[in-house]
Amino acid sequence: VVDIDKDGRPDFELIYQGQKYLVECKNVAKDVPRDGFPRIDFQKTRASKGDPCSRYYDPKAFNVLAACLHPVTKLWEFRFASTSMLDRHKDCADKLSNKVLVRRDHWKSNLEELLV
Repeated sequence: VVDIDKDGRPDFELIYQGQKYLVECKNVAKDVPRDGFPRIDFQKTRASKGDPCSRYYDPKAFNVLAACLHPVTKLWEFRFASTSMLDRHKDCADKLSNKVLVRRDHWKSNLEELLV
């Protein structure tokens, strides 16, 4: 695992069974909606001038989204999802949705389960 400490880049690079993966880590919001699923407000701070879609993440920028559940559970636990399984943005089809729910369907509590 290599910590990538550069703006505009994923947080980590890891190699698992000879394959490289890029991982972006985000905290869930501490307030859980009525549906009971923690959510991630998942967008960049700024958009470039003339391209409002640049505020949203490109699914090819990293392979895995790691959701830290600490703000909700007060435990240092994570859930992991492949970017290929995340919803796309409603107005910017080539970008990831800025509203990510950490549901049970495609999120794993063990990163290795996701990578196999």
